[in-house]
Amino acid sequence: NKPWQCPECALSQATKDADTLHRCNLGWRGWVYDESKRRWVQRRRRMGRKRPGKSNRLDGMKVDGQRERTVYLLTLTIPHHQGLELDPMRRAAARAYQRCLEGGAYMKLKKDFGIRSTVRRVEITTGPSGWHPHVHALLFVERKLTDAQIESLREKYWLRWSDAVERAGYKRPSKKFGVDLIV
Repeated sequence: NKPWQCPECALSQATKDADTLHRCNLGWRGWVYDESKRRWVQRRRRMGRKRPGKSNRLDGMKVDGQRERTVYLLTLTIPHHQGLELDPMRRAAARAYQRCLEGGAYMKLKKDFGIRSTVRRVEITTGPSGWHPHVHALLFVERKLTDAQIESLREKYWLRWSDAVERAGYKRPSKKFGVDLIV
């Protein structure tokens, strides 16, 4: 194990202890983030180089020079009010989203709308109505969707999401605030 060096203050540490703090107050977790980011950038640069005869999936918005790819932001919200506990709501949001991605109906939805993959994150905010857990998901789609297709996809996600939230024991989300889908 080599000692690591803090990227901010150049102080070397002999251990990779998560509790280690040093003069710049950037702990191990901050270093992990910076190091992971550096590695990701290097890997992305390597993958971004075109090789003869190979398609380059990460090259802008084109795939093999033929189709345009688009990314949509999906936001899914659980109805909430003051006094609800955070941990059960957070778990319910994560599980409800997982349920949205299960089954043959979702596979058909993916095929119909050209969804290649998704990335999601559960975010927690707080306000006058208490804890507000919601899911942000990026939908990587093979083609640009029309306004009618976007509305149809939003409706289908709302049906899946609201059923999953109700199944988790929470109030059914409204169509207006429960699901948002934007380019």
